[in-house]
Amino acid sequence: MFNVDGAHSSVVFAIKHIVTATRGSITIDSGFVNFDAASGPKVFVQLDMTTINTSNSMRDGHLKDKPEFFDVAKFKKASFEASSIEKNAEMGEFSYIAKGKLTMKGVTKDVDLKFNYVGISEQNWDGTKVDVAGFEGKAVIDSKEFGVGEGDVSIEFTLEAGQDKK
Repeated sequence: MFNVDGAHSSVVFAIKHIVTATRGSITIDSGFVNFDAASGPKVFVQLDMTTINTSNSMRDGHLKDKPEFFDVAKFKKASFEASSIEKNAEMGEFSYIAKGKLTMKGVTKDVDLKFNYVGISEQNWDGTKVDVAGFEGKAVIDSKEFGVGEGDVSIEFTLEAGQDKK
């Protein structure tokens, strides 16, 4: 099992506001990637919704505090959990699809994350040999389904995850 390194992973989003896109980021709190799991989740990522950052403190406060948006006082975390990884039959920009459930603001919906496996590299972290794997992908969700504003949100992510070398 590879544990997600939140310091070297990212989630960025964009949503149209009137005529242009507003962009932001959310910190990854924790997670894992375990493609070899016979049962249970193969991917789990938890987001710290209190870290929403759009480079504008007034807008960030509005998004965090208002019940029609993220209401982070009640809903501090969001998560994605996939129990199925499939080869992308379309073979477009992304080679794989993680089929799972996104939970945000207490609402859980099916979401497909298209992604690529970027590669693996052996690293030496404080005397411990670690395999570090990388993944990049995208998804589009309808924010209204989660009770968060209105419109399609484009999400891009990178995951860097490590496991002790066997």
